[in-house]
Amino acid sequence: MIYLIQVNIYTAIMLLVYMLLLRNKPVYRLSRNYLIAAAVLPFLLPLIRLPEAVESKVQAVPLLQFRLPEVVIGAKSGGGAINWPMIAWIVYGLISAAIIVYHVWNVIRLQKVVNAHEKEARDGYVLISNSGYGPGSFGKYIFFPTDEVNEAILAHEQAHITLKHTRDILLLNLLQAVAWPSLLLGRIKKEIKEVHEFQADAMANEDKRSYAELLVSSVLNTRSLPEMHLFIIHPLKRRIMMLQKNGKASPMKTSLLLSSILMMLGCAVLFVQGCDKKDVSKPTATLNTKEISKAEYDKEANGMVKTGRKFTIEGYANGQVFEEVDSVRKVADVMPESPIDMVQFLVKNMHYPEYARKHNIEGRVMVKFVVGTDGSILNPQILRSPDTSVSRAALEVINKMPNWQPGRMADGRLVNVEMYLPIVFKLK
Repeated sequence: MIYLIQVNIYTAIMLLVYMLLLRNKPVYRLSRNYLIAAAVLPFLLPLIRLPEAVESKVQAVPLLQFRLPEVVIGAKSGGGAINWPMIAWIVYGLISAAIIVYHVWNVIRLQKVVNAHEKEARDGYVLISNSGYGPGSFGKYIFFPTDEVNEAILAHEQAHITLKHTRDILLLNLLQAVAWPSLLLGRIKKEIKEVHEFQADAMANEDKRSYAELLVSSVLNTRSLPEMHLFIIHPLKRRIMMLQKNGKASPMKTSLLLSSILMMLGCAVLFVQGCDKKDVSKPTATLNTKEISKAEYDKEANGMVKTGRKFTIEGYANGQVFEEVDSVRKVADVMPESPIDMVQFLVKNMHYPEYARKHNIEGRVMVKFVVGTDGSILNPQILRSPDTSVSRAALEVINKMPNWQPGRMADGRLVNVEMYLPIVFKLK
């Protein structure tokens, strides 16, 4: 689900960049390639993992940290529970199959038209006149509804074939079938079909005025099949407007557009990927019998550390009484050490939450805590988690850990040290 949300966010961002910088600009080759990228890249970008240094800066998580070995907590998946994820995937696959069948059926209809009429093979294309469809093209075939073949329209459809525009449409159809929850693919397909027409117009026409008149006069004399590149595509106003803009774009302008696009997309990737790593769980704690949020807890804990106030917060710190301490360090000359085998302790004491097991929830929980100067575990926090249930399970066990040997500096001074512990919950 999160992956599909990210795909839609990236698609929306890339489409917005297109609308701002490229739409209605006579840089058709760049526009076409960009729209193809806008259809494909959103499925790849969520899989990118930022380098550790960049990820740390984006998330405001300190780069200098001491991370303990990862611990895996396993459990058997619920036996009698309904496997909703499997049902969802089956429904997803059925919808994708239905969309593929629809597009295949349209191609079969086109093939029937091809087989039912006389064909004239020419240089690089096959002309089918008196077909009842068109004027338009698909693949290497050019269709005219009657015996009359207009040379300007013929040149336009030849441009579609030369530029291999049909491949773009077939790719978009496949993406729409496989990833139908990506809601903006239809809009991208519409935009790229219009860019195809602009490209073909630019290659085909010589007299802009007469070509515009041809567009207007032909608007009511067409019949199409869904997969065709139809010679008359609405809106006419935009197509005629683009005729007047046709011309060679300057390399400087194209370079500036491309640089702006790359800069905006780079910022978008950093922002979305950074947000993706933030904590999504919302466990609670109790402050003097009043339930408080995690943000409120962190604020109170930090206040106690700075001012030396003493009172009890139950939940996150397991009733820990905070006392005035020195500032927390990322590293010490001698790092804190656990008196027990951490892996064995966590595996023995941590149980897979029933809620997470029944709902097939898996993932990594990243816990941050401070080993105090007396060796006690202070201020455990969840930085990243797939669900509240596993966050609570992790915090409960962290708070049960016995005191550690505190960290110390070379001069023997005891210090508070920040530690990070990744715990993976995984169903067998």
